[in-house]
Amino acid sequence: MSGEPAWTDKVTAIAAGVALLVSFVSLYFSWCAQRLANEQERRRRPQLIPALLNGYFHVDPGSKARIYAFYLSVSNPTDSDNAVASTDLHLTYLTSKNLAMTIKLSQDDTESIRFVRGPAAHLTVPTHIAAHSTIAGWTYFRVDSAILAGARIEGHRVVLTDSHQSESSVEPINVQEYRHAP
Repeated sequence: MSGEPAWTDKVTAIAAGVALLVSFVSLYFSWCAQRLANEQERRRRPQLIPALLNGYFHVDPGSKARIYAFYLSVSNPTDSDNAVASTDLHLTYLTSKNLAMTIKLSQDDTESIRFVRGPAAHLTVPTHIAAHSTIAGWTYFRVDSAILAGARIEGHRVVLTDSHQSESSVEPINVQEYRHAP
């Protein structure tokens, strides 16, 4: 026997090299498949994206209650159908004694008849939103005058809760006062 390896050693080394190459190729394809599965799972995860299109408030002359109206667009970018289960307004204000308070108000569609003139689409709850689609409509909230007596409004946040109890929100920066023309 000379110092040269036997043919079986050469075949074994070549087979090991081919096996290593096949395992690297398999690893790459499994990594690609896992990435695709993760992306599909992310697209199935429920998510609603609200956008504020318009926002008003109006002081009711009779009761002095403040009525808010927000025109929202709600998109569902996922591969799964979803629904808006509830819509709330979180109103932050400072009391006359400089205490910061936040009140949670549920949507009140009874105000829409008195507030908006002409036809107006309502964002009623619950509302179904198909996968990859968008809906739009007005939401209305009523705050009794006793709650805001002497208070200064600090912020508004409209919070949508979907059928999976996930919350998404939009914060109106400027809410205009709505006044009827004389």
